[in-house]
Amino acid sequence: MPSPRSPPHMTIPLPSRSFAFIAAAVTFTAGFSEVQAQTYFFDFGDGNGNFVTSFDDEGNTWNTVPNTVSRSNDQIFDFIYDSLNNQSTLQLEMVSRFNSENGNGTNASGLYPSSATRDSMYGNASIWEGLTNVTPKFKLTGLDPSKDYNFTFYASRTGVTDNRTTQYVVTGSAVGSTELNVANNISNVAQLFNVSPEPTIGFNTGEVLVELFPAASNTNGTTKFTYLGVMKVEVVPEPTSALMLASGIGILTLRRRRRAA
Repeated sequence: MPSPRSPPHMTIPLPSRSFAFIAAAVTFTAGFSEVQAQTYFFDFGDGNGNFVTSFDDEGNTWNTVPNTVSRSNDQIFDFIYDSLNNQSTLQLEMVSRFNSENGNGTNASGLYPSSATRDSMYGNASIWEGLTNVTPKFKLTGLDPSKDYNFTFYASRTGVTDNRTTQYVVTGSAVGSTELNVANNISNVAQLFNVSPEPTIGFNTGEVLVELFPAASNTNGTTKFTYLGVMKVEVVPEPTSALMLASGIGILTLRRRRRAA
């Protein structure tokens, strides 16, 4: 059945204040989107190393950390972009290297592009590929110390039968940790919320240190592999922005219901 229509030439005027509410809601939405735009995707394990930035099917920009950086003790990866392809002030600075890249991750995650989930960088305790006691560490600098950040970690290592739980320790103004068993992982992630950066010298700058360790539940012999394939960093929206958005939508909904009645 066709939807009911108003009689010809009939208009239903809205009170002028309604337009103010609509404009306010649009403003709140734009402000909230700007906060949400401060999301950063990092892909560890660069395959052929053809792309430093790439795009997923949803149009998000990804920052691929080159293996030449991940396998160093002091190299810096800069020109980092947020998910909307805006260049940021962030830099990723290696403190202690990864061993190398592992390409045996899943292609069926659904959480992130297969180009990010199918590979990862790894560390190890006992000797592997001529390296021992490889404890990957890096700093993420250029963060805003007045804001909090949420961190999400992902990795996958398929075709194994042991436990390869990796502990991710994040140090800002405080220390937090989270764990993920990457063995045959498809869609699990490890997360830390409301991480406050440690202020550093300079205006409006802060940093966090990310470290990888084998968790107590890791049963991977003496090698104790640890992995990182994806890191997602999100600015925590300010409560006022979220409240303003909710208020704007709530007002519009209420007025529409009144008109409908």
